[in-house]
Amino acid sequence: MDSRTKRYIKASERVKALRNFYLHLIIFTAGSLLIASLLFQVDPGAYAVVWTWLILSTIISWFIGLCIHAWCVFGNRVLFSKKWEDRKIQEYLENDITEFKG
Repeated sequence: MDSRTKRYIKASERVKALRNFYLHLIIFTAGSLLIASLLFQVDPGAYAVVWTWLILSTIISWFIGLCIHAWCVFGNRVLFSKKWEDRKIQEYLENDITEFKG
């Protein structure tokens, strides 16, 4: 396999991982809303506290799983890293120069 093919395969795997994460995020959001709606249907009886705890612990556990999935996909890259800040500053400077000339 040449270098170009390896890079393509790696990029394809990365895109698939991102797609799967965003799909997981959408399912988590919809599922959490559905599960949370069960809170409104819990009768204030003897087991209300148990049901409430069960519902909330399910959402919290799923959220922890989603965070682990995000860590696996994105790694330790910080959303607003120094590299990102420098790139954005350069982008704004270039836009200001073109707007000034135009």
